[in-house]
Amino acid sequence: MGFPTATTQTSQAVGNTTTPTATFPAASAGDLIIAIMAQDGAGTFTWPGAGATWQEIADHAFTGGTTHIAYLIAASGETSVTPTSTLSERSNHIVLSIPAATWHGTTPPEVTIVSTATTLRNHCHAWLDRA
Repeated sequence: MGFPTATTQTSQAVGNTTTPTATFPAASAGDLIIAIMAQDGAGTFTWPGAGATWQEIADHAFTGGTTHIAYLIAASGETSVTPTSTLSERSNHIVLSIPAATWHGTTPPEVTIVSTATTLRNHCHAWLDRA
């Protein structure tokens, strides 16, 4: 099997809120959905159904913001995710949808966050400034 291919990518900016919602096209059973959220401030996220449905794989604070990454192996028909944040801050989101047929479906995704976070911070702040 080749490298997984994201068939859809959605992105959006959200104003100050403790419940930012990221929407995406309806998922089919077995699809891998990856949500990447950058938020001003050092809040933490609680993902819906944490541990049962959405699985957090990164929660990285840096000067002036936080990056949160979680994934879902879709049951069928999911179209959004609304984590709860400890801070009312603006955020930007990208959601990738990888069809079940293009990934092996057994090993969860892995992510590595740059330890210095300088590059990540600069990219996230530029991204948040679009909001």
